Amino acid sequence: MIRGKEKFKSGNFKFFTGVQETSSENWFSGNDYEMYRGQKKQSLILFHLLPTTGHILLYYFGHYYIENRELRNQFIVRTFPILEDLEVETIKKYLT
Repeated sequence: MIRGKEKFKSGNFKFFTGVQETSSENWFSGNDYEMYRGQKKQSLILFHLLPTTGHILLYYFGHYYIENRELRNQFIVRTFPILEDLEVETIKKYLT
């Protein structure tokens, strides 16, 4: 479980997610939800663990979530290569 520090007056955390394994090594997914204009809005979160540096990169897709597990997994697998390409530039710029 991953949660934020901030809480609502009710005592519930503003950010709270479970972490699920994916079919790709060192990649995990989760979700977050919020009430927006009276409707529950979910957001997809992808986590990439970088064992060589010990960093965790988090990708937050605000108000974007696919309910169907199979379709969500297809999206996740197709998205990894794009994010990995971005990571190379990010690591060069910020983490070295």
